[in-house]
Amino acid sequence: MVLVPLLAGCGNAGESPTAEEKLNAAKADAMLQMNDEQLGESPDDRRKRLQEQAKVDPEGADAAAIEQMSQNEIVAAAINSAGYLCGRVTEMHPSNGAILVFCTENRNGTGRVKYKVDAQAGTVEPI
Repeated sequence: MVLVPLLAGCGNAGESPTAEEKLNAAKADAMLQMNDEQLGESPDDRRKRLQEQAKVDPEGADAAAIEQMSQNEIVAAAINSAGYLCGRVTEMHPSNGAILVFCTENRNGTGRVKYKVDAQAGTVEPI
């Protein structure tokens, strides 16, 4: 499952991310932004390119889309895929081998929801 690598980036269960982990996450986000700028792609251009790629190479398009997503976008997508609503991730904290995720319920910022995401078990639970 896609979420398994996210646990590694969240530190040990029950602990806050270290300064090094925060720095690595910031570097990864900066690299994604730089890649978009270097490619000269807007989000709409990227979406269109990936849709075209998906017609001939669906697995490659999925991998390319996931590579360009931020950690928050991946977690929100996993929650939404499980049938719950997560418009935007506002906070994430490791907790006993899982991740506690706080989201706005809708993309327009309304509503607040909390989920427990267990990547190892592949489950999402509202809390």
